[in-house]
Amino acid sequence: SHEQGKIIEFKVTGAQIEMDRVLLDAVKPMILHILRNSVDHGIETLEERLVEGKPPKGTIEISARLDGSGVRLDIRDDGRGIDPQLVREAALRKRLISPEEAASMDDKSSLYLILEEGFSTRDFITDTSGRGIGMGVVKKNMERMKGHLSVVSEVGRFTEITLQLPLTLSIMEALLILCGG
Repeated sequence: SHEQGKIIEFKVTGAQIEMDRVLLDAVKPMILHILRNSVDHGIETLEERLVEGKPPKGTIEISARLDGSGVRLDIRDDGRGIDPQLVREAALRKRLISPEEAASMDDKSSLYLILEEGFSTRDFITDTSGRGIGMGVVKKNMERMKGHLSVVSEVGRFTEITLQLPLTLSIMEALLILCGG
């Protein structure tokens, strides 16, 4: 945030939630990537926030809570939100979708294009974004962990990414076979 001249308040709720060490080690890089995206893409500059009538200080909040048989992490920023039209246009430029798919895609579905490998709204690479690999890796890791990822956003108001994770990665499905007695 300092490198980009942005003032950000970082809040954490649910810090008392405990996770399996293997799960925590797997989820840390995903959280860091989502936080980088919030700073780089989500939170506006001081000037932009003032023009929009927002407080000068942007907010990024991580909340954790137990949810059924797992853990739910919500990462939310009060930034510019994700514009579904711009996402569709970027996906078209990168040839991730066809013009027909773009025309038939609703705004909610368009948000999930940010999870495709190779997707980026940036035409240039910075220290924090633009390579088009980050959110695709987050999606793959969530699938590998049998977790669920959801994206909700409102242009000009917020973006919230939710990670629903199992309590542990130590439990593995197995099939035991006894052969020859």
